[in-house]
Amino acid sequence: MKNEAKTSPTKHSGWNRFIAIIVTISLILICYGTALINNFGTAAKLQNFLHESNSFSYTAEIIKAEISERLPQEIKKNVIQSALINKFMDYIITAENIEKLAQPGLRLTYKAADTPTSIQDNKVVIATATYKDQAIGYVNSLNLPDTLKSPAQSLVNSVPQELVLIDNSKHPNNPLMVLIRVRDSLRVVHNMVDILWWLIPVGFIVILLLNLRNLRRLSKTLAWVFGAPAVVVLLGSWIFPALISAFGARSTDPVIGEQVNGLINSAATYLFSTTRNFGIVCLVLSAIFAVIYIFLPMQKIQNQLDSQLDLLSTKVHSTKTQPKKKSNKHK
Repeated sequence: MKNEAKTSPTKHSGWNRFIAIIVTISLILICYGTALINNFGTAAKLQNFLHESNSFSYTAEIIKAEISERLPQEIKKNVIQSALINKFMDYIITAENIEKLAQPGLRLTYKAADTPTSIQDNKVVIATATYKDQAIGYVNSLNLPDTLKSPAQSLVNSVPQELVLIDNSKHPNNPLMVLIRVRDSLRVVHNMVDILWWLIPVGFIVILLLNLRNLRRLSKTLAWVFGAPAVVVLLGSWIFPALISAFGARSTDPVIGEQVNGLINSAATYLFSTTRNFGIVCLVLSAIFAVIYIFLPMQKIQNQLDSQLDLLSTKVHSTKTQPKKKSNKHK
């Protein structure tokens, strides 16, 4: 009866289900969070994302479509001139050239976004205290005469503690403003992923401890914990891009609308495709634990484990309850 109670399939089932759900959700979140960090975390990662998602190719097509639309009517009507201009654009405006031009711009913009900037009242504000200290130190290192040194220091000190770089109301959708928002969002995602990397191992340890007396339930739980994220991630890698394409914001511009929509769809397709490896790993682990649950003689293994745990528990209990030997002291 005692052994039957230990291996009862309902013992700790509520806690086991709760922890399993937490770990499952955490695995899904860590998958998508890691995908965002790996694709947008640095300028180099963003450039690689734009390259692999064919965004530079779509950008080249958008530029060529805009230029063609703005050509004078007399050139558009001239078949030879129009053909020569299109040929010239095909030679100059290529995905490779767009990527080469974008590379330094991405680096500079990311570098600017990494400075002590923040968004306040829809404005990009930079804290100048560090730069003012550096400027004062540089002025002092020049050993200027007092007639020049004092005005230079006054000029540096006159710079306000916070300097407005961009007013988004006057310059909407500025790349720096967008990247600062992305940076702030990625910091939240990065912190979330760091927490999840600690939470998930702890969750697995708790699941193991809750199921030491029920290995059959342990293997079934782990099969579900890895199987659910595998299904969500793998199906999502195809379904989510299709949903974005069908219901997301779409450009209706008659000139570049098709290229813009193609760029968005291509970027979404590539972003979610980067999660498939994670889904495949989860699927393999789920299959392993499902095979263990179905085919292994779990009751025999459970009985052996129970006997070892009981033996260990008896030894620990006897050690704690064993009376201490009193030493005879002779006066």
